[in-house]
Amino acid sequence: MKNSKILIVDFGSQYTQLIARRTREMKVYCEIVPYHLAAEKFSDFQPNGVILSGGPASVYDQGSPMVDTALLEIDAPILGVCYGLQIISYLLKGKVHPAEQRGIYRELSTELRPPPSASLMVNQHFRFRFFCV
Repeated sequence: MKNSKILIVDFGSQYTQLIARRTREMKVYCEIVPYHLAAEKFSDFQPNGVILSGGPASVYDQGSPMVDTALLEIDAPILGVCYGLQIISYLLKGKVHPAEQRGIYRELSTELRPPPSASLMVNQHFRFRFFCV
């Protein structure tokens, strides 16, 4: 993990600082940037991974914070936490369904299917299970 760098993209979550602290406790350097500067900062910082933090918005709220779709094409793993996971799903043309009540966290299942036009060597469906904490 020596020389590892993580970019944490902040969407207003109360947990962003905790995510950064826990990352640093693992001896990994990280920086927090506001969502509107993420793409610009990424090219300068060149992190080994990106964490999209949570936030109080929904991707369907008018004026909700968003990142450039180019961020998903970077050559580094991306972890979405709550709202950050909504953004990943939304930008990949997935659907985000509202919960019956906001602030209720539970398991989320998602299935990723390549579009019919994708030229993949193996046509597979990927199923992921996420827990929003």
